[in-house]
Amino acid sequence: PRLPADWHRVTLRQLLNHTSGLPDYTEDPTFIAELTADPRRHFDSRRLLDYVAGDRLRFRPGSAYRYSNSDNIAVALMAEAVTGQRYEKLLDDLVHRPLGLRDTSLPQGYRLPMPYLHGYAVDEPGAPEDVSTVLSASGVWASGGIVSTPRDLGAFIRGYAGGLGLGPAVRKQQLSFVAGSSEPAGPGRNKAGLAVFSYTTRCG
Repeated sequence: PRLPADWHRVTLRQLLNHTSGLPDYTEDPTFIAELTADPRRHFDSRRLLDYVAGDRLRFRPGSAYRYSNSDNIAVALMAEAVTGQRYEKLLDDLVHRPLGLRDTSLPQGYRLPMPYLHGYAVDEPGAPEDVSTVLSASGVWASGGIVSTPRDLGAFIRGYAGGLGLGPAVRKQQLSFVAGSSEPAGPGRNKAGLAVFSYTTRCG
């Protein structure tokens, strides 16, 4: 309810399949300037949408697809508002523990719990550069801040592909896709379901 009134007609479904029209906070000039000045800056994750709270929607909700990191933040805030639980606890209770994810977390700083899956920037002609601890995870939070391991990632994908116990009716809705674009980048053109993407590649 504290989010801009202009956004109130956006639905949970539209946030999950990125047809909400919410402006992307990671494209906001102030956010970019603060991140550039101090990549390890600690952001208040629950106030990330403040960067675009004065902006109008990009388009009428439900009328188009456009990936926005703000969508994922809004979903986390909605989950907290509905349950009265912190998003991190919801992840632990509903995802991590049921799937046995022992080395998966949602950190707030740039120091990451060991072990973790490293990320690399690959810019030709230079050698790959480990950028795992360049940025504070607080600036992405529910839109990419999770740290995990190959074992946990495999367990999550198996569980998520299996529906995570959502039930057939919810799963059917989740797998109802809208045409996407090349965002987020992947192995081909994508379609967006509810918090899941399908990519069409030359192999199928």
